[in-house]
Amino acid sequence: MEFSLEDPYPDFPTEDLFAMENNYRTSMWAPLSFARRRSLILLILRVRRSRNLHRRTTYLAINYVDRLIHSRHFPEVDHISLVAITCLSLASQYSDSAGSFTVRGLEEEDGFVDLGPDARYRADLQVRAALNGELNSITPFAFLDFFILEHLFPVINGHNLEIPKFRASTILFHIQIAGENMLRYKPSVIAASALLCAVNEMFPPPQFEEFTLAVRFSEFMDEDMLELCFVAMWETIHDDEE
Repeated sequence: MEFSLEDPYPDFPTEDLFAMENNYRTSMWAPLSFARRRSLILLILRVRRSRNLHRRTTYLAINYVDRLIHSRHFPEVDHISLVAITCLSLASQYSDSAGSFTVRGLEEEDGFVDLGPDARYRADLQVRAALNGELNSITPFAFLDFFILEHLFPVINGHNLEIPKFRASTILFHIQIAGENMLRYKPSVIAASALLCAVNEMFPPPQFEEFTLAVRFSEFMDEDMLELCFVAMWETIHDDEE
């Protein structure tokens, strides 16, 4: 079964995802957790470049990494690259992006240490167990359409909604790697903040302010967390572009 970032549970309305998203938090605080995360992301990005993997695959793989670290049941493996490769392999099998991934041909310059099929099998079992066998993930992408249709469409009616959605999606891909400070926020708050950033870049202040008010007073939104997340995200993406 293919997994869609935008529609992780096709039989559930988006309103139910707001109630479920706490089960997919990725917050982390200890310096060791961030150091481990950076090492794993570096390995994943090396493989993405060498194998030309789709960014949706690597996004899901990094989400698995974040969930593993958040769960505090990090796999006990002989080399950390086994975790990165396992997350990439699972994401490749499960995501709706084209292409597949195998460890065959990976080399040391990718940061991969091949300890054999038994070690890979044990790593796979441990990763699946730490994720509670749940390879679906509720990510910020699952909430974009909700905020667009419920709150953005009335504000910019007549404009192509795919344009701010594309920009918000680009921000989400970027912020997953560059914005460690985003990990403390719920996926829905991150999604709303990415759309606020996109609208702030693309539309006049009155439309941005109207959209901001609509999102802030959504029944599902914590407006204090939204403000903090938006400010942090805006600073991160524009500091990186300077």
